[in-house]
Amino acid sequence: MQKTISFPHMGNYEVPVENLLKNIFRQHRVIPSPKITKRTLELGSKQSPDFVCVPFKYTLGNFIEALDNGADVLIQAGGGCRYRYYAEVQEQILRDLGYDFTLVKLLSGNVGPFELYKISKKIGTPLSFARFLYYVLLAIRCVKIIDEKESY
Repeated sequence: MQKTISFPHMGNYEVPVENLLKNIFRQHRVIPSPKITKRTLELGSKQSPDFVCVPFKYTLGNFIEALDNGADVLIQAGGGCRYRYYAEVQEQILRDLGYDFTLVKLLSGNVGPFELYKISKKIGTPLSFARFLYYVLLAIRCVKIIDEKESY
């Protein structure tokens, strides 16, 4: 069964992340979240606790937009605030809103290539570990190039 995979909008990092996911999950559909707009913030703010930070609201708004666009697998790759409860709180909010989805949490700083590969296999990558690693390293290189260009 084909899945539709999405992730929060991450500025210029969206390009290598989308490319990575499309290469790893070729048989599935990958849709990045729409660019962050006023609507994104309104959706996230409406469903967020009052005291939560703005990045939480942006990410939640992105997830709502992605789910409304047909996503059924969401990838949360950031650490979130100091307590790192983004994923747990956002998942509960989205489930309370009636969405049915799988949330892949990559929040731990200890997620290495073998753990990422195991997660990717569960989602449904047909790639060997060597090919998977090639695409991960390619994405990391792209991110470094983006950082260098932005720093310049």
